[in-house]
Amino acid sequence: MLHPVLLTARRMAAHALAAMLLGACQPPRQVLAGAECEAVAAVLDTLATAPGAHQIVLGDSTLDGPASESLDERVGAIPELASSTRASFLRRSMETRAVCRPLSVRVPVTYVANRDVHALYKGDNDAYWRDFYARYAGAAGFTHVSRVGLSTDERQALLVVENGCGDLCGSIVLVLLERSANGAWRVRHTKILLIS
Repeated sequence: MLHPVLLTARRMAAHALAAMLLGACQPPRQVLAGAECEAVAAVLDTLATAPGAHQIVLGDSTLDGPASESLDERVGAIPELASSTRASFLRRSMETRAVCRPLSVRVPVTYVANRDVHALYKGDNDAYWRDFYARYAGAAGFTHVSRVGLSTDERQALLVVENGCGDLCGSIVLVLLERSANGAWRVRHTKILLIS
């Protein structure tokens, strides 16, 4: 992957769209559970507060593939990150899982298989997004999450959230969460990896 600074906005959007369409090609065999589900729900709940978001359209499996060296460097640049959280995230990012259902989020979550989203794409980004929003009215775009890295005490979590919302609209964000005293996950730090 080219360094994001070298990519034009259009190429960044195309790259993010391709990553979403081509990720997680193999059907996952296992499902996220426990603290991973709780952390995903907490992050998605922040998306639910976006203006006009009446539903979250979520890839039904986690992002697939080993973390890149660039991502490894960026993960290491978060000062609050525990070494066990980092190691767990990098290890788990190599395994795809089905996303847990249901997730406790403020708005409805529509789970979509990659093949179904891919079927909408016919070589034209503008037409793809028109078709997407016609099918998923009120969506905050198409969202994918990675596996969640957890500290050994499960008080810290790290994941990547990809959200595509149009031809030149999308982001890939690294999210660090911490569990509060009452057990709820709270976003502690975000790091934008790619935006268009």
